[in-house]
Amino acid sequence: MTTLVYAYAILLAIGGLIGYLKAGSMPSLIMGLLSGLLVGYSANLTATNKKNGTQLTMALSLVLLVIMGMRFVNSGKFFPAGLVSIFSAVILVKVFFFISFPNVIEFSHTPKQKKKNLKIRKREEHNELKRKQGIEIDDNDKNFKIYR
Repeated sequence: MTTLVYAYAILLAIGGLIGYLKAGSMPSLIMGLLSGLLVGYSANLTATNKKNGTQLTMALSLVLLVIMGMRFVNSGKFFPAGLVSIFSAVILVKVFFFISFPNVIEFSHTPKQKKKNLKIRKREEHNELKRKQGIEIDDNDKNFKIYR
């Protein structure tokens, strides 16, 4: 999911640059770069702090969807307002489903990623069992094995 959000951030920044180059619009440049940086930061935050990163991504995409959606309705021009509205809606829906149904979204992963996710879930289950038993958890436990 973070790859999609990074692509969205790049699209926003490039869109602001195009607005500046085509129309000489300094507000387009500033807002495009600012929103691109904020969305890029939210994607980076998602990698380290999933809850805060996804909340920030949802908030930013919702704000952009509302603002650019209103501009699209008022102007009737697809570019840039309609395009940004569509991308914002896609990001908003994708992040919402990522939060609501984290195991369902796995269909988009490669087999290697699915195997890695399985190992992570098994490790989490193992650690939860240790916590319930009152055993100290060692995250660097090299003896941990996954048995199928």
